[in-house]
Amino acid sequence: MKKMILAFTLLVFSVAGMAQQDIKQKDFANTDMKELASQKGLSNIPKCFCCDNAYNLPVPPISGPKIVKCGDTARFVTADCAGAKYSWSMNPTINFQQNGNGITIFPPVSPGTYTITLKLQCGKAVTSNTYTFTVEKPAVCNPSFTFTYTLLGNGYVNINTIPDASTQVPGTEHWWGIQYNGTHPNCNTCAPIPFTEFNNTKSWGGYINPAGVLIPYMGTGLTKGTSGYGINYSGFPNNSCVRITHYIKCCGETYRQTQCVSFTTVNGKMAKPVITESKVEYLGHVTLLK
Repeated sequence: MKKMILAFTLLVFSVAGMAQQDIKQKDFANTDMKELASQKGLSNIPKCFCCDNAYNLPVPPISGPKIVKCGDTARFVTADCAGAKYSWSMNPTINFQQNGNGITIFPPVSPGTYTITLKLQCGKAVTSNTYTFTVEKPAVCNPSFTFTYTLLGNGYVNINTIPDASTQVPGTEHWWGIQYNGTHPNCNTCAPIPFTEFNNTKSWGGYINPAGVLIPYMGTGLTKGTSGYGINYSGFPNNSCVRITHYIKCCGETYRQTQCVSFTTVNGKMAKPVITESKVEYLGHVTLLK
Protein backbone atom coordinates (compact mmCIF):
# COMPACT_ATOMS: atom_id res chain seq x y z
CA MET A 1 0.00 0.00 0.00
CA LYS A 2 2.79 2.44 0.90
CA LYS A 3 4.47 1.68 -2.41
CA MET A 4 1.25 2.55 -4.29
CA ILE A 5 0.89 5.85 -2.41
CA LEU A 6 4.52 6.75 -3.16
CA ALA A 7 4.11 5.92 -6.85
CA PHE A 8 0.97 8.06 -7.06
CA THR A 9 2.73 10.98 -5.35
CA LEU A 10 5.66 10.80 -7.77
CA LEU A 11 3.25 10.73 -10.70
CA VAL A 12 1.46 13.90 -9.48
CA PHE A 13 4.77 15.78 -9.06
CA SER A 14 5.91 14.59 -12.49
CA VAL A 15 2.74 15.88 -14.22
CA ALA A 16 2.95 19.17 -12.32
CA GLY A 17 6.60 19.53 -13.34
CA MET A 18 5.80 18.94 -17.01
CA ALA A 19 2.98 21.52 -16.88
CA GLN A 20 5.27 24.07 -15.27
CA GLN A 21 7.95 23.41 -17.90
CA ASP A 22 5.36 23.86 -20.69
CA ILE A 23 4.30 27.21 -19.20
CA LYS A 24 7.93 28.33 -19.05
CA GLN A 25 8.45 27.34 -22.67
CA LYS A 26 5.38 29.35 -23.74
CA ASP A 27 6.55 32.34 -21.73
CA PHE A 28 9.97 32.03 -23.33
CA ALA A 29 8.43 31.91 -26.82
CA ASN A 30 6.51 35.13 -26.12
CA THR A 31 9.50 36.93 -24.67
CA ASP A 32 10.41 40.24 -26.37
CA MET A 33 13.01 39.69 -29.12
CA LYS A 34 15.63 41.75 -27.36
CA GLU A 35 15.26 39.64 -24.21
CA LEU A 36 15.18 36.49 -26.34
CA ALA A 37 18.43 37.44 -27.97
CA SER A 38 19.97 38.11 -24.58
CA GLN A 39 18.84 34.72 -23.25
CA LYS A 40 20.34 32.99 -26.31
CA GLY A 41 23.59 34.88 -25.91
CA LEU A 42 23.08 36.69 -29.23
CA SER A 43 23.63 40.43 -29.56
CA ASN A 44 23.28 40.91 -33.32
CA ILE A 45 19.51 40.47 -33.57
CA PRO A 46 17.85 43.90 -33.95
CA LYS A 47 14.49 44.66 -32.44
CA CYS A 48 12.14 44.44 -35.41
CA PHE A 49 8.42 44.12 -34.71
CA CYS A 50 7.74 42.58 -38.11
CA CYS A 51 10.08 39.65 -37.41
CA ASP A 52 8.62 36.29 -36.46
CA ASN A 53 10.89 35.22 -33.61
CA ALA A 54 14.36 36.21 -34.85
CA TYR A 55 14.88 36.07 -38.59
CA ASN A 56 11.63 35.35 -40.42
CA LEU A 57 10.31 38.36 -42.40
CA PRO A 58 7.06 38.80 -44.33
CA VAL A 59 7.21 39.73 -48.02
CA PRO A 60 6.88 43.55 -48.01
CA PRO A 61 3.74 44.77 -49.81
CA ILE A 62 4.08 47.71 -52.24
CA SER A 63 1.20 49.99 -53.15
CA GLY A 64 0.98 52.95 -55.51
CA PRO A 65 -0.37 54.01 -58.91
CA LYS A 66 -0.04 51.65 -61.86
CA ILE A 67 -0.26 54.53 -64.36
CA VAL A 68 1.62 57.82 -63.89
CA LYS A 69 0.81 60.73 -66.20
CA CYS A 70 3.41 63.04 -67.66
CA GLY A 71 4.28 65.78 -65.17
CA ASP A 72 2.74 64.00 -62.17
CA THR A 73 4.42 63.30 -58.85
CA ALA A 74 3.86 59.72 -57.63
CA ARG A 75 4.43 57.97 -54.30
CA PHE A 76 4.88 54.27 -53.57
CA VAL A 77 4.71 52.87 -50.03
CA THR A 78 5.06 49.67 -48.05
CA ALA A 79 3.83 48.59 -44.61
CA ASP A 80 5.61 50.02 -41.57
CA CYS A 81 8.14 47.63 -40.09
CA ALA A 82 9.83 49.08 -37.02
CA GLY A 83 13.48 48.12 -36.79
CA ALA A 84 13.75 46.74 -40.33
CA LYS A 85 15.98 48.24 -43.01
CA TYR A 86 14.37 49.31 -46.30
CA SER A 87 16.29 49.27 -49.58
CA TRP A 88 14.60 50.64 -52.74
CA SER A 89 15.78 50.52 -56.34
CA MET A 90 14.30 51.36 -59.73
CA ASN A 91 14.82 49.77 -63.15
CA PRO A 92 15.36 51.57 -65.50
CA THR A 93 17.12 53.98 -63.17
CA ILE A 94 15.36 57.27 -62.39
CA ASN A 95 15.76 59.73 -59.54
CA PHE A 96 13.53 59.25 -56.51
CA GLN A 97 13.39 60.45 -52.92
CA GLN A 98 13.04 58.01 -50.04
CA ASN A 99 11.22 59.17 -46.93
CA GLY A 100 9.42 57.21 -44.25
CA ASN A 101 8.12 53.90 -45.50
CA GLY A 102 8.02 54.89 -49.17
CA ILE A 103 9.55 56.67 -52.14
CA THR A 104 8.44 59.62 -54.28
CA ILE A 105 9.26 60.24 -57.94
CA PHE A 106 9.18 63.72 -59.44
CA PRO A 107 8.75 64.88 -63.06
CA PRO A 108 10.04 64.90 -65.63
CA VAL A 109 10.27 61.12 -66.15
CA SER A 110 10.55 59.55 -69.60
CA PRO A 111 7.57 57.44 -70.77
CA GLY A 112 7.97 53.70 -70.31
CA THR A 113 7.56 50.80 -67.88
CA TYR A 114 9.47 50.82 -64.59
CA THR A 115 9.99 48.15 -61.93
CA ILE A 116 10.46 48.97 -58.26
CA THR A 117 12.36 46.48 -56.11
CA LEU A 118 12.04 46.68 -52.31
CA LYS A 119 14.29 44.67 -50.01
CA LEU A 120 13.44 44.33 -46.33
CA GLN A 121 16.17 43.27 -43.91
CA CYS A 122 16.00 42.24 -40.26
CA GLY A 123 19.16 40.75 -38.82
CA LYS A 124 20.45 38.29 -41.38
CA ALA A 125 17.06 37.74 -43.01
CA VAL A 126 16.19 39.50 -46.27
CA THR A 127 12.91 39.38 -48.19
CA SER A 128 11.97 41.34 -51.31
CA ASN A 129 9.10 42.27 -53.58
CA THR A 130 8.66 44.06 -56.93
CA TYR A 131 6.07 46.47 -58.33
CA THR A 132 5.65 47.59 -61.93
CA PHE A 133 4.15 50.88 -63.13
CA THR A 134 3.96 52.78 -66.41
CA VAL A 135 4.67 56.43 -67.21
CA GLU A 136 2.37 57.44 -70.03
CA LYS A 137 3.58 59.32 -73.04
CA PRO A 138 1.78 62.69 -73.04
CA ALA A 139 -1.21 62.86 -75.34
CA VAL A 140 -0.02 66.28 -76.49
CA CYS A 141 3.50 67.67 -76.45
CA ASN A 142 3.07 70.36 -79.06
CA PRO A 143 5.85 72.90 -79.70
CA SER A 144 3.58 75.05 -81.88
CA PHE A 145 2.96 78.57 -80.60
CA THR A 146 1.35 81.88 -81.43
CA PHE A 147 2.51 85.38 -80.59
CA THR A 148 1.25 88.89 -80.18
CA TYR A 149 3.10 91.95 -81.54
CA THR A 150 2.90 95.64 -80.76
CA LEU A 151 4.68 98.63 -82.33
CA LEU A 152 6.24 100.70 -79.58
CA GLY A 153 6.71 104.44 -79.53
CA ASN A 154 10.47 104.10 -80.04
CA GLY A 155 9.97 102.29 -83.36
CA TYR A 156 10.70 98.82 -81.95
CA VAL A 157 8.31 95.87 -81.97
CA ASN A 158 7.29 93.99 -78.83
CA ILE A 159 6.94 90.22 -79.35
CA ASN A 160 5.09 88.03 -76.83
CA THR A 161 5.15 84.25 -77.45
CA ILE A 162 2.33 81.94 -76.34
CA PRO A 163 2.87 78.16 -76.41
CA ASP A 164 0.03 75.71 -77.05
CA ALA A 165 -2.37 75.71 -74.08
CA SER A 166 -1.88 71.97 -73.49
CA THR A 167 1.80 72.57 -72.67
CA GLN A 168 1.30 75.45 -70.24
CA VAL A 169 1.39 73.08 -67.29
CA PRO A 170 3.88 72.19 -64.54
CA GLY A 171 6.32 69.48 -65.59
CA THR A 172 6.92 70.77 -69.11
CA GLU A 173 10.16 72.56 -70.03
CA HIS A 174 10.40 75.30 -72.63
CA TRP A 175 13.38 76.80 -74.47
CA TRP A 176 12.97 79.94 -76.60
CA GLY A 177 15.41 81.51 -79.02
CA ILE A 178 14.97 84.70 -81.10
CA GLN A 179 17.25 85.89 -83.92
CA TYR A 180 17.33 88.75 -86.41
CA ASN A 181 16.59 87.21 -89.82
CA GLY A 182 16.95 90.02 -92.36
CA THR A 183 15.17 93.23 -93.37
CA HIS A 184 11.55 93.28 -94.54
CA PRO A 185 10.63 92.07 -97.10
CA ASN A 186 13.93 90.32 -97.91
CA CYS A 187 13.93 87.76 -95.12
CA ASN A 188 16.37 84.89 -94.84
CA THR A 189 15.34 81.22 -94.99
CA CYS A 190 13.05 80.08 -92.16
CA ALA A 191 15.34 77.49 -90.59
CA PRO A 192 15.32 76.41 -86.93
CA ILE A 193 17.81 78.14 -84.65
CA PRO A 194 20.42 75.55 -83.61
CA PHE A 195 20.38 75.07 -79.87
CA THR A 196 24.12 75.77 -79.78
CA GLU A 197 23.30 79.38 -80.73
CA PHE A 198 20.81 79.96 -77.93
CA ASN A 199 23.28 81.40 -75.46
CA ASN A 200 25.69 83.42 -77.58
CA THR A 201 25.79 86.75 -79.43
CA LYS A 202 23.68 85.39 -82.32
CA SER A 203 20.50 84.86 -80.31
CA TRP A 204 18.41 86.04 -77.43
CA GLY A 205 16.51 83.46 -75.47
CA GLY A 206 15.78 81.71 -72.24
CA TYR A 207 14.79 78.51 -70.46
CA ILE A 208 11.52 78.09 -68.54
CA ASN A 209 11.83 75.25 -66.04
CA PRO A 210 9.06 72.80 -64.94
CA ALA A 211 8.00 75.21 -62.19
CA GLY A 212 7.43 77.98 -64.75
CA VAL A 213 10.49 80.04 -63.75
CA LEU A 214 12.35 81.89 -66.54
CA ILE A 215 16.14 81.66 -66.71
CA PRO A 216 17.20 84.22 -69.39
CA TYR A 217 20.20 83.73 -71.64
CA MET A 218 21.58 86.51 -73.84
CA GLY A 219 19.61 89.70 -74.31
CA THR A 220 18.70 92.69 -72.17
CA GLY A 221 15.00 93.05 -71.49
CA LEU A 222 13.99 89.44 -72.10
CA THR A 223 11.14 88.70 -69.68
CA LYS A 224 8.51 86.08 -69.03
CA GLY A 225 5.56 86.16 -71.41
CA THR A 226 1.95 86.73 -70.48
CA SER A 227 1.14 83.01 -70.73
CA GLY A 228 3.70 82.11 -68.08
CA TYR A 229 5.55 79.68 -70.36
CA GLY A 230 6.44 82.06 -73.19
CA ILE A 231 8.79 85.03 -73.41
CA ASN A 232 8.47 88.76 -74.06
CA TYR A 233 11.07 90.71 -76.06
CA SER A 234 11.30 94.21 -77.54
CA GLY A 235 14.75 94.19 -79.16
CA PHE A 236 13.97 94.39 -82.91
CA PRO A 237 13.12 97.55 -84.87
CA ASN A 238 10.19 97.81 -87.25
CA ASN A 239 10.84 96.47 -90.78
CA SER A 240 12.77 93.54 -89.34
CA CYS A 241 12.57 89.85 -90.13
CA VAL A 242 12.68 87.66 -87.03
CA ARG A 243 12.83 83.90 -86.47
CA ILE A 244 11.68 82.31 -83.24
CA THR A 245 12.46 78.70 -82.35
CA HIS A 246 10.64 76.88 -79.55
CA TYR A 247 11.96 73.67 -77.99
CA ILE A 248 9.70 71.81 -75.57
CA LYS A 249 10.37 68.75 -73.44
CA CYS A 250 7.62 66.58 -71.94
CA CYS A 251 8.61 63.55 -69.86
CA GLY A 252 12.08 63.57 -71.39
CA GLU A 253 10.93 63.80 -75.03
CA THR A 254 11.90 66.92 -76.99
CA TYR A 255 10.08 68.63 -79.90
CA ARG A 256 10.89 71.78 -81.88
CA GLN A 257 9.20 74.29 -84.15
CA THR A 258 10.24 77.62 -85.68
CA GLN A 259 8.18 80.57 -86.84
CA CYS A 260 9.61 83.35 -89.03
CA VAL A 261 7.90 86.71 -89.29
CA SER A 262 8.50 90.11 -90.87
CA PHE A 263 7.10 93.36 -89.50
CA THR A 264 6.30 96.60 -91.31
CA THR A 265 3.86 99.49 -91.17
CA VAL A 266 1.29 100.80 -93.64
CA ASN A 267 0.09 104.38 -93.20
CA GLY A 268 1.73 104.49 -89.81
CA LYS A 269 0.04 101.32 -88.53
CA MET A 270 1.32 97.82 -88.12
CA ALA A 271 0.51 95.69 -91.14
CA LYS A 272 -0.45 92.06 -90.68
CA PRO A 273 2.89 90.27 -90.38
CA VAL A 274 3.93 87.67 -92.91
CA ILE A 275 4.46 84.38 -91.03
CA THR A 276 6.28 81.29 -92.22
CA GLU A 277 6.24 78.18 -90.03
CA SER A 278 8.61 75.24 -90.05
CA LYS A 279 7.29 71.72 -89.49
CA VAL A 280 7.12 70.21 -86.02
CA GLU A 281 10.18 68.05 -85.40
CA TYR A 282 10.59 65.21 -82.92
CA LEU A 283 14.15 65.22 -81.55
CA GLY A 284 13.91 62.32 -79.09
CA HIS A 285 15.84 62.26 -75.82
CA VAL A 286 18.39 65.06 -76.08
CA THR A 287 20.26 67.08 -73.48
CA LEU A 288 19.53 70.81 -73.61
CA LEU A 289 21.17 73.72 -71.82
CA LYS A 290 19.54 74.75 -68.53
